[in-house]
Amino acid sequence: MADTTYTIPGVYLETPRSRDTRVRGVPLGVAGFIGYASARKGSDVDPAPGKTPWPVLIQSLEDFEARIDTPSWGNLEASIRGFFENGGTRCFVVGIPDDVPHNPTTVLGGGGPGERLGLTALDVVEEAEIIAAPDLFVVPDSVARPDIGELIATTHTILDFCSGGAHGDLSHGKYFALLDSPPGFRQDDLIEYARYLKKHPAAAFGALYYPWVDVPLPDGRLKRMPPSGQIAGILAKLTQPPPGMPPGTVTADSGPHLSAGNRVLADAIGSEVDLRRVACRDLLEANINTIVPWSGRGMVVWGTRTLSEDEETNQISVRRVLSFVERSVYVGTQWAVFEPNDPSLWKQMTARTEVFLEEIWKAGLLAGESQSEAFFVKCDEETNPPGELEEGHINIVLMVRPVRSVEFIVLKITHQGGQTTEE
Repeated sequence: MADTTYTIPGVYLETPRSRDTRVRGVPLGVAGFIGYASARKGSDVDPAPGKTPWPVLIQSLEDFEARIDTPSWGNLEASIRGFFENGGTRCFVVGIPDDVPHNPTTVLGGGGPGERLGLTALDVVEEAEIIAAPDLFVVPDSVARPDIGELIATTHTILDFCSGGAHGDLSHGKYFALLDSPPGFRQDDLIEYARYLKKHPAAAFGALYYPWVDVPLPDGRLKRMPPSGQIAGILAKLTQPPPGMPPGTVTADSGPHLSAGNRVLADAIGSEVDLRRVACRDLLEANINTIVPWSGRGMVVWGTRTLSEDEETNQISVRRVLSFVERSVYVGTQWAVFEPNDPSLWKQMTARTEVFLEEIWKAGLLAGESQSEAFFVKCDEETNPPGELEEGHINIVLMVRPVRSVEFIVLKITHQGGQTTEE
């Protein structure tokens, strides 16, 4: 209502402010962790009997320690520590009881309000973008250790969830999974393990990292742990918006087009296997991202591949940009629901989507010398034939060209006439 004070009886016409129908970027870099955990007794997230608190928003390591309990043999607390030490600022935690193994059922979870478990709990908040399951390969002594087939099936479930499922009915989708390699695997075994993961239709929604890393704990002990938490922190740092800008703002220096490749793990001092970059060739060709020691730098992430063998989606930055665009346009066009489905609406949706894509193209997320090379939007009678209109559907088709990471820098050095030249 307007602030006008009416003093004379009568009928007054007020024109409400127009709705904000702009398409904005969805939040980035928020991680969702699933692992063995319970709410700390007496904390503000301690649920009523028979209820669960999940997911719990965590904004610092101190916040986590005050609200969540984890078993000493698990990796969740160390992974959360690694997330924040490598630049993360916000994450959600979903706990799994410590008397069950990680399997497709427990990891996916389900249930209504106050009863949600597993990844399903993360789908409620719709804010997490990155998924990590650092306790996938550990189990309490009282629980039978899952075999490799069960671990692959569980990982397939995580990939399914991240993609939304075969029919988009498993989650709202467009998450990205940071997958840890099984500990103790030899290189040949790991390549065979990755081969099974790459067969999955949703392989583009996950990346595999090897090996586990050594991290000093506050009490001086050294812990060997999976690297997914640290990688999540790096990706979160690379997507933090400039100061004063809202979440989802992207620039040339901040966004999903930036990769963890060639970044240093802030807290790792060693690893399970002492790799060398030259020896990583076979692993990288198998879509396995490695962590290598680098003199003078530390432990460096060496690889930017998803598990997909499709050239169009085999890079993490490409998949995350595509997901960012899809989620942003989906959320940013919700205003169109229940509007008259006619050419006027189609033009509005096209125009607002083009403005958003132009912004992220200028920010460096899309490749192309011109807008026509970088993206294309179509929402008209061709994408919305009579049959679709009768069903109440509105279809908008996007074609975008995400930037790709540089994987090879070739220096040509020629010796000629006593002079050396570089190209």
